[in-house]
Amino acid sequence: MKVNFIPLDFDYIDKDDSCLIRIWGKTSEGKRICIFDSTPAYFWLIPKAGVNLEHYAKKVLGIKQAHAGRTARVLDVKTKDKNFLGKKVKALQVFINNPKDAGVIKDIVKEFKETDKKKEKEIDFDWKKIFEFFKKPSVTKKYSIKFDSMNEEALKEILVSKHEFGENRIKAAIDKVKAQKEAGKQKDL
Repeated sequence: MKVNFIPLDFDYIDKDDSCLIRIWGKTSEGKRICIFDSTPAYFWLIPKAGVNLEHYAKKVLGIKQAHAGRTARVLDVKTKDKNFLGKKVKALQVFINNPKDAGVIKDIVKEFKETDKKKEKEIDFDWKKIFEFFKKPSVTKKYSIKFDSMNEEALKEILVSKHEFGENRIKAAIDKVKAQKEAGKQKDL
């Protein structure tokens, strides 16, 4: 199935110990659609003057900490030129598996003697990628999306077992979807 759509909103969710972006939109037929994409989350570290950046980056890259039922970890570290408080500095761009783990990782990093500043309360996504997606939506590009029938057991497994939704709530929602689907069927010519 090919679908043209216009993006309207986005957020992110946890999936398999990482971050998954959801992009909602409307198709040319007026139907709602959700597309999934991924992009890494990152924050910035400003090292003290004279620090060996390669050694500091390796030290930060080795961070791994159990937290909130998952493992908070640094995926990659890049050394970049950055403007910080009006001055050009060398900074570390620290990519992490989940933005919710930034606090844990920052708490570890702030204890490193090499750390001068960490940008508090700032977790960045590749916002330029998301901005471009909204600014120049690819409405002429054809996407191939297949809508399979609802797998009730998989829904229950994911929502009840993994995300602790109430089983009765999920059963009621599934029954509601079935009823709406049945009501939408053509009864005769």
